[in-house]
Amino acid sequence: MIARRPTRFGRPGMGAYIPADVPGLLHPWNSTTQPVPVPPGTPAPPVTQTLDLESLANEQEGIFKSYNGRSLAIPDQPAYDARPPYIEMPGGGQPYFANSPIQTPTNDGNDYTVVSFTLPFGWDGRIDKLACYYTGPGFIPGSGFLTWRLLKNNQAIKGYDAIQFCIGAFGQGGIQPMDLSHSPIRTYAGETISLVVNHAVASTLPIVGTFVYGIIGGYNYATK
Repeated sequence: MIARRPTRFGRPGMGAYIPADVPGLLHPWNSTTQPVPVPPGTPAPPVTQTLDLESLANEQEGIFKSYNGRSLAIPDQPAYDARPPYIEMPGGGQPYFANSPIQTPTNDGNDYTVVSFTLPFGWDGRIDKLACYYTGPGFIPGSGFLTWRLLKNNQAIKGYDAIQFCIGAFGQGGIQPMDLSHSPIRTYAGETISLVVNHAVASTLPIVGTFVYGIIGGYNYATK
């Protein structure tokens, strides 16, 4: 016979029908330590694996990485069968040989453009030939009388920001530019490339009947 316990309202509650020792044996369900109870006969859920975000990121990087110019993320980008296009000119590449002489500028310490060009949009490229030369007498390499600079968008390219000697081979057969193919300068669409010369104020070089030459050579290739 189960004894009934009075409630605060004077009538038996649900606890009146539960043996006194049962509540002490029950424990509240903890979702963090105990599995969710499922009705009998319910199929077991599939086994799940811990998501490795680092492995997933590496996998996606491999999928979308550009191989020889082709990328699954950019399917319209041209594919190059050989080496990357900035290492070896691909089919459809356009070589260029920009050159220009200017009369030796006055010795006012300002920069004067010898040769300049802008890469068209949709085309990247590289510079692998360079020459600069003064035709008059009395030029001493390293004297600082003449300083050439190679610029990208009016910013000097590191290593080509203070050239105080002639570059290239010069003779009766003409000018042979220096070969930069072992360490070419990469160029990108929309960039303006310029070779400028600065004639120092302290210079004693003659300017009448003398010229400064500049040559920039390389190739461009389509990027889309």
